[in-house]
Amino acid sequence: MMLALRESIVINRKPSLSIGGKQVEAIERARDGTACAYSAYHSTKGIPASARGHREELSIAMRVLGSGYLTTCLQIKYYRQDDQSHCEWGARLHCIELDCTSVEGRLVTVDRETYRKLGIES
Repeated sequence: MMLALRESIVINRKPSLSIGGKQVEAIERARDGTACAYSAYHSTKGIPASARGHREELSIAMRVLGSGYLTTCLQIKYYRQDDQSHCEWGARLHCIELDCTSVEGRLVTVDRETYRKLGIES
């Protein structure tokens, strides 16, 4: 999963990142005067399949040093490992872009979310 932050705040050190309540390593991939891009790996191994018609919430939380906390949530569905039919018509998520601002150094506000799938923008 790639997470790109376009922000009016500056990240000086490696942020603390958790996905689904588990700490994961955030690897900085790019940085310029207006944005930072990080990637992280989230394993779904061992997570039971979602009930029919039900979606799960996957929380993403990042402590941005000197700027505060960023939180967002994805609505996802887990499928059985042997269920390949959804892979045939579904699109693979490549990147989530978050345009952010910082409020008084405590909370990072997400102003806009962009989800990029491989070859498709939505």
